Amino acid sequence: MSERYQKLNSLPENLYAPGAPVIIAAGSLLKDQQRGVILAQLKLKSIVPGTIKAVKVKLSPLDTVGKPLGEGILYEYLDIAAQRDAEFGQKSAISFPNASTRAFRAEVTEVAFADNTVWSSDGSAWEPLEKAEAITEPELLKQYRLRYGALASVRARRERNLWICACGAVNADAEKNCHTCSNSAFEVLNCDFEALEAEKLARLAREEEEQKQRMAEAMAKADEQARKLRNVLKVAIPAAVAVAAAAVVITQVVLPNMRYNQALALKDSGAYEEAIAAFKAMEGYKDSAAEIELCNELIVERDNAYAYSHAEEMLASGRYEEAIKEFRHIIGYRDARDRYEEAKDAEVEARYQKAVQKLEDGQYWEAIQSFRELRDYSDSKNKIREALKVARQAIQSKKGLIACSSHIIAVVDDNRVLLETDKDGEDYGVTEARNWTDIIAIDATYDKIIGLRSDGTAVAAGRNRKGECNVSGWSDIIAVD
Repeated sequence: MSERYQKLNSLPENLYAPGAPVIIAAGSLLKDQQRGVILAQLKLKSIVPGTIKAVKVKLSPLDTVGKPLGEGILYEYLDIAAQRDAEFGQKSAISFPNASTRAFRAEVTEVAFADNTVWSSDGSAWEPLEKAEAITEPELLKQYRLRYGALASVRARRERNLWICACGAVNADAEKNCHTCSNSAFEVLNCDFEALEAEKLARLAREEEEQKQRMAEAMAKADEQARKLRNVLKVAIPAAVAVAAAAVVITQVVLPNMRYNQALALKDSGAYEEAIAAFKAMEGYKDSAAEIELCNELIVERDNAYAYSHAEEMLASGRYEEAIKEFRHIIGYRDARDRYEEAKDAEVEARYQKAVQKLEDGQYWEAIQSFRELRDYSDSKNKIREALKVARQAIQSKKGLIACSSHIIAVVDDNRVLLETDKDGEDYGVTEARNWTDIIAIDATYDKIIGLRSDGTAVAAGRNRKGECNVSGWSDIIAVD
């Protein structure tokens, strides 16, 4: 934030109301020092499946001691297209009319989804979620990740009607597995940390024993080299000088070489961190600096190999989004870029198959939304038309709920409009009807569509050359035809 803006206050992080599809991840109150205007910025995060297209919020201004300053401000975020876990809103500035505002409260009042379903607040208070308890002890964290995967970093917990996974992802109570890392809710929420500590100690004991064995082997190798060197000295150096010379050689040559070999043995056994420490203690002996650099490269290779293997497991098990994240993280490793693209293709194909299944199950609206999100993939556009046709046949006996023309096919299902236009024709704005709600009847011509709401009012969209779509003042309408 440039010096033009002074930060006055902040909201607590991760505000949530039971049942809400979003959390208020952060919020700041700013003063524009050039204009003297008080502004608020919110960062919202989707925590549910589906695509959010609009969100309404209410901001209540407070004075310097926390007392209300008049009515709250209503603000609407539009054209969002936020998927689960997406953050949005942080680029929008909301102005407060009262320059005395020094704090504020925030709440989300309504969330609209791409399928035109709407969540509305029941007035529950927006309160902060507990701060995640991170696993900070390095070896315990390593053990935690061995059990729950590379993303695990915090203690899993239940809070209100949510559960927070070991990877930090927010899940609904009804979800049995984490939507991000696929860990079982039962397993992570019932983690026995005493048992985990015991596993850690057992692993460390094994690793220590293995390291001692490697060190012993390295020592034996160094001793053998020293013995051979002493035998050479006994032959090559006169007896009077042999003892003193041998002491110098052992101190300056044999012992450093022995330590060097020990460090090499650690490196060869995969104990790269220990090898680095051993090479650093040698203060430049032989090519210790180069070996340290090599060990660092091997650590990167080891971590990348682990991530690659984990990504392959995710891909093989159909957990495509996780595989995509893992491959993206190591995009330059081996063929990770190609596997990343394959994972994306598999994820799209999986969504396509789910959309096909929705169509077969008679979930026409949901199928159309899913196919529309797939855009040009496969025959998604044809599937939209197929879904509309099937929906029309399913409710063809219901007069007024179907509208067809040479350009438009539309069906009313559950008071929403399922609509598609001829792909070769102009749109004329008729697709606005997809956003209509509370519709009980429709009719259409080549270039326009009209809908009747349950309260007797009408809505219209399309070509409006002579004011044909100006129906906002109509009331007490009983039919459209």
